[in-house]
Amino acid sequence: MMKPVVPVAGNRRCSRRMCLHLGPSLFRISEEIMRIRRSLLSSWTAGLAVILLLCFGSARAAEVEKFLPNDTVFVCSFNVQQVLDAPLVKKHALPDLKGMLTGNEEIQKILEALGFDPLRDVSRVIFASPGLGVQDKWSTIIHGRCDVDKFHAKAQEVAKQQGGFLTVHEHGNSKFYEVTAPGQAQSIFVALVSKDRLVSASGKDYVLEALDKAAGKKKPAVRKELREVLEKADLKQSLSLAMLGDAIRNGALAGNNEAKEIGEKIKNVTGGLTVGDDVQASFVLVSKDPDGAREVADKINNHVKEAKGIVSLQAQSLKALEPLVEFLGSLKVATQGSSVTLKGQVSKELIEKSLKKE
Repeated sequence: MMKPVVPVAGNRRCSRRMCLHLGPSLFRISEEIMRIRRSLLSSWTAGLAVILLLCFGSARAAEVEKFLPNDTVFVCSFNVQQVLDAPLVKKHALPDLKGMLTGNEEIQKILEALGFDPLRDVSRVIFASPGLGVQDKWSTIIHGRCDVDKFHAKAQEVAKQQGGFLTVHEHGNSKFYEVTAPGQAQSIFVALVSKDRLVSASGKDYVLEALDKAAGKKKPAVRKELREVLEKADLKQSLSLAMLGDAIRNGALAGNNEAKEIGEKIKNVTGGLTVGDDVQASFVLVSKDPDGAREVADKINNHVKEAKGIVSLQAQSLKALEPLVEFLGSLKVATQGSSVTLKGQVSKELIEKSLKKE
């Protein structure tokens, strides 16, 4: 599975402290993205789970919403092929990714049996949640190409050989799978809802909902506000994000006064990251009124200044943080009416310099 090409601090507590200074709501978004990454990485170590979670091209907003759980308020979409084609990734990460696949004999056998190449056949991974930081309620929708018959045949084979790892369930005329990865307390439920869509989730309810939508028993019913935000999302970005203010209000930070205040002022957020020769970020936060937009912009500016000072000090001894210092320094926060825009970038030269020092 692909590892994001971002600099990481050697001290986890230091990184967490720096994120906190960016403000509770921004910290929670970064935590959510890291949680997505951890859930996918845990499946990689389980062998077949990586196939189940990445066995599923292009996605438009209207297609994305069909299998989103109806209570979704946070959506994060990873444009896998765009990232793999990015010059930075081709130069610095792609060889390692290929090595991860070819270096594991068990996974290679499964891939060959499926006639499946994750680096070729996976186009997009979408993460959805009813709130930021809601640990036990999430769903992923994987877009790609897969031989349906080979998929089910291989799953049945593994279920017979490793019953404690993979369990087959039935729902009407459809099958879905329960994956219990070694060392993981929470099972993952997986269903192939079409030849090019696979849904996995923290609980079976989301998977059953997707199967019912695929069978025409249920209609997509995500909130109108979210559909409108998804239509604004730029799915050409490496990572695109769309969320409603309810993601903060209903999430793990609901009891945090500052996060609650920000959540009350924000209607929605769109934006994301684009990896090419460099890394660029662009986000738009829509407030309920111009006064709210100015207040949110002021809070963001204050937290960015604090974070830049802390990260700059840490970067003196931890050179991998230099791209983060540049990114924080490049961040431009502006308001126009009820909207707040954030834009920043990390240059190719600094990323190359940082990677050479590792």
